[in-house]
Amino acid sequence: MNHLATIQNGESVKGWKRYPTYKDSGVAWLGEIPEHWETQKLKHLGEVKLSNVDKKSKENEDTVKLCNYVDVYYNDYITERIQFLVATASLDQKRKFALRKGDVLLTKDSETWDDIAIPAYVETNLGGVICGYHLAHIRPYEAKAFGEYLFRAISSTRLREQFWVAANGVTRFGISKSSISDVLLPAPLLPEQHLIAQFLNRETAKIDTLIAKKERLIDLLKEKRTALISHAVTKGLNPDVPMKDSGIPSVGQIPEHWNVERNKLIFREIDKRSKTGKEELLTVSHITGITPRSEKEVNMFLAESMEGYKLCSPDDLIINTMWAWMGALGISSYAGIVSPSYNVYRLNREYIPKYLDLLYRTPAYICEITRYSKGVWTSRLRLYPDEFFEIYTVTPPLSEQQQIVEYIEREQNKIQMLSEKLQGSIERLREYRTALISAAVTGKIDVRGEVVA
Repeated sequence: MNHLATIQNGESVKGWKRYPTYKDSGVAWLGEIPEHWETQKLKHLGEVKLSNVDKKSKENEDTVKLCNYVDVYYNDYITERIQFLVATASLDQKRKFALRKGDVLLTKDSETWDDIAIPAYVETNLGGVICGYHLAHIRPYEAKAFGEYLFRAISSTRLREQFWVAANGVTRFGISKSSISDVLLPAPLLPEQHLIAQFLNRETAKIDTLIAKKERLIDLLKEKRTALISHAVTKGLNPDVPMKDSGIPSVGQIPEHWNVERNKLIFREIDKRSKTGKEELLTVSHITGITPRSEKEVNMFLAESMEGYKLCSPDDLIINTMWAWMGALGISSYAGIVSPSYNVYRLNREYIPKYLDLLYRTPAYICEITRYSKGVWTSRLRLYPDEFFEIYTVTPPLSEQQQIVEYIEREQNKIQMLSEKLQGSIERLREYRTALISAAVTGKIDVRGEVVA
């Protein structure tokens, strides 16, 4: 059977055979398990320890490499390729929490209850590396459990739900050693644990390869979008039109009939202030441009009163003075208020505002903005009004600006549709991956004939 085709279609785990006979596990959420399987508490399958090794260095302790929370959170496998932190530990800590091949590490707290118990498998012996704070260190008993099987079992959403139920907290959630130790796991015999781990390694590798290819296609579409916009707003849509030097280093050649003007002729600065601070608060992003703060799901500091914030209108250019060099600017589609530290500019003449929004966010114009910004280091560059007014802007005829905007919108819609289709396929693959792991570690599929023992 072509299981890869099943994976590509985003189906569940259809096509994999089941065990011949099942029995009631005695655990409501687990249901039936293969007749020859048992369930065991984690503490009977391995030794559970909570690390107390923090990131601080002490003079009377030995230097060690520390595998910390983020190393586990962002990596399925702990290997020598990870850049571990350097810290210190006592002799007792080095003995208790030294990592060796087969260990399983587990995040034991998080800001949300459903983000707890992310596992990672120690793939190889790591001399001098120890388990850090905020982690549980699980060492399987060699006669009872295979570490990579435990890792896969704990990765299963169905089994992780036990950790979520046991989590305590209000603003930060955590699980105790006893809660970790008492988690129930399906426990096939050791040889079968090895087979399940081998099977999942093979099948998840196929899925991960497909996901990586689709993610690369999405990246290529993003690159195509950027190149398409940059070319259209600086070169126009007619490839046969005569060209001339724009005089702008990062832009180069432009159509011969286009103009180039300084911003001081195109814009004027607006510094009108809100008397109440009750208007719609707008934010400026290098990714999304100008958007209402209310539409963003982010935690950010807000002043007690926004009285005195700068007023802006639709078609105004708003620039985050501190982050202009990163592209934090754009033409607003909204009336509202922005931070007093931003600059607001209004057009002096008729323009297609969307054309300018697209133009100023291209790599070529971000380069120009950076060139005119003031500051010793990149992170401290600031684009002040005097410098902004010195920048030159390419100016196609108004009708051509409109044609360029309409062309870009059509092409962007095509790219967006392709990207969404690819993203949907990726989500289905991830769902299938999750379902496959859960099915294998809970005995819902029989993998014994799928891999060589």
